[in-house]
Amino acid sequence: MLVIPVTKAEMLDKFQKPYYGYTQFQGKLQPIVYIRSDLPKRVYESVLVHETQHVNDNAFLDGRVWYWEFRAYKAQAKADFIGMLQTVWMSLTDPERIKLYLKRVFIRF
Repeated sequence: MLVIPVTKAEMLDKFQKPYYGYTQFQGKLQPIVYIRSDLPKRVYESVLVHETQHVNDNAFLDGRVWYWEFRAYKAQAKADFIGMLQTVWMSLTDPERIKLYLKRVFIRF
């Protein structure tokens, strides 16, 4: 797994969404994990745990995206519950992130 720190602007430019982290699979090649470099240290590390869980989890392959995300949040909470809460708090206070989650719930990934 290759981890690439990116700015918020680079994340928006690359994925057109205000992600804190994103795992890009490339077939048999090593996955690339992009994480926002402007996050507080504890949040950055918590997002890294979340994305690492995605790399090691194949639930996405059966189309169970909701379960894939649930398991990543569970791993994040288990590794650092306070870091996960900080990540959630940052999301709940960011209008761009709220829009992202509403679209995911009502329009699907």
